[in-house]
Amino acid sequence: GDYAQAAELLEEALRYWRKVNDTVRLTTTLNNLAIATRRLGNHERAKQLYEEAMEVTKSVGNLSSYSHALYGLAELHADLKEYALAVQLLRESISVRYQLGDTKGLAFSLDALSMSLYGVGQPALATQLEGACRKIFRELGVVTPLATRAEHENFVNQLRADLGDSIFEKEWARGQSIAWEEVVSLALGRA
Repeated sequence: GDYAQAAELLEEALRYWRKVNDTVRLTTTLNNLAIATRRLGNHERAKQLYEEAMEVTKSVGNLSSYSHALYGLAELHADLKEYALAVQLLRESISVRYQLGDTKGLAFSLDALSMSLYGVGQPALATQLEGACRKIFRELGVVTPLATRAEHENFVNQLRADLGDSIFEKEWARGQSIAWEEVVSLALGRA
């Protein structure tokens, strides 16, 4: 929780990994420093760090770290209420994570995508994807962190209020019942 101290230590580590040219540790550090910087409210610096991580990971073919940077950058844009850009980045993250077979990462990207889709005025699709990702979290045994649990409950309540109980239940049930491939197609806008 001490993001200022974490950022300070990560900046030091970043200088070292650049010096020894260790791209694996460099990209991990860039992503983690971007998270800490974002939590401290320095969105511009976080954006630069995520973009550098994406550039480095793409150049060396580290798709896992690339998908993390995409996800983080998308969350940053969602923080700034730039939902259309967040949707675009999350869809790319979902595509990469699906290709890698990263089920847990995919579920987190789906969760973030559902919130950004709501932000661009697509509550029915957001509800389907949120239902699907909750099912995936349950199947994987992933527990929503306490810090974000209230946010998720509020989001689901907002979806229900916007759609009404009947439509919400129908869309939620659809999200809970569809197969993986269909969830990914739906998330990528191909369904």
